[in-house]
Amino acid sequence: MEEGKRSPAFKIGELAKRFGVNVRTLRYYEEIGLLPAARLESGYRAYSEEDAQRLRFVLKAKRAGFSLEEIQTILRLGRHGKACDYVRDAVARHISTLDAQIAELTALRAELLAVQARQRGDDAAVFPRWSGGDIGGGSEGDGPRAVGQYAHGRRDP
Repeated sequence: MEEGKRSPAFKIGELAKRFGVNVRTLRYYEEIGLLPAARLESGYRAYSEEDAQRLRFVLKAKRAGFSLEEIQTILRLGRHGKACDYVRDAVARHISTLDAQIAELTALRAELLAVQARQRGDDAAVFPRWSGGDIGGGSEGDGPRAVGQYAHGRRDP
């Protein structure tokens, strides 16, 4: 480790505990180049405060929906002062994705609220009645018995 550039402040377990992540996660981040680690004479990984700040950024970016590959690109471009356009485009993509997910979840919520409003304490109130257009093709009131008869290829008049 170069003197003065990165003074070790944390061993891997200390850094993991500080950020609430697994030690294996930090090893993986090192393996893929997201979080470099210096080595002490004993062979232990050592992390500086700068490394801790980098990890903080990685974890925040993950929570914001960025993939590890995108985070690597941001960090690489950031070293050259060229991350702004990439980040701006990536953020716009993530916002678009989130908007679509929110719309889907909102529709699902509305469906569930409708089911809840119809519920009267019995399954018949929650699920559609058996009718000519539903499973089994029988008339209303045929119920599961009719479905079983159709499944076996016979239908008593």
